[in-house]
Amino acid sequence: MKRIGWLAAATLVAMAGTVWTEPVKNTWAKFKPGTTIKIKNSTSGSIGSMKFEENSTITSTLKEVTESEVVITKITEVTRMMNGQVQKQKPLETWPHYPIMAEPPPEPEGEVVETGEEELTISSRKFKCKWTQRIQNVEENQVTSKTWTSDDMPGGLVKLEMSSEGKHKRVMRGEVFEVDIKE
Repeated sequence: MKRIGWLAAATLVAMAGTVWTEPVKNTWAKFKPGTTIKIKNSTSGSIGSMKFEENSTITSTLKEVTESEVVITKITEVTRMMNGQVQKQKPLETWPHYPIMAEPPPEPEGEVVETGEEELTISSRKFKCKWTQRIQNVEENQVTSKTWTSDDMPGGLVKLEMSSEGKHKRVMRGEVFEVDIKE
């Protein structure tokens, strides 16, 4: 039952914008196999009187690019604390296959409040990013998100900040902290 609760919490936060665990389809296809990104995520909040904190690292490595799909290995390591109890999950490895789409996916839902450009440096590489701040109502919560994206980053998403106020309070931050682009 606890896992279902965590999945629901993660889903609620993810609904506000781009999701780390599913890269934008076309952004991996232009890179060579072996290209790797590492992402750190932290989420904290409360559901009623229950407080939680979760920290994860996701390592995504491009394994194969065909005419119709990309294959990426993902290794996810998660540590969570709920009401004072710490749980560390065994690393989970998955091999998702993502279709290469002719058109980019639709924009995330929510009202765009502000946009801009910013240069971020990761692993000594500079990435010209476009950022978008959105507000959205999700299941009795007002969710504010800000995402930084770059066409030069495998997966497209460089950084993410989200917060929700209302029935469930959460703060989520995630960012690529290491990138190895094979030439």
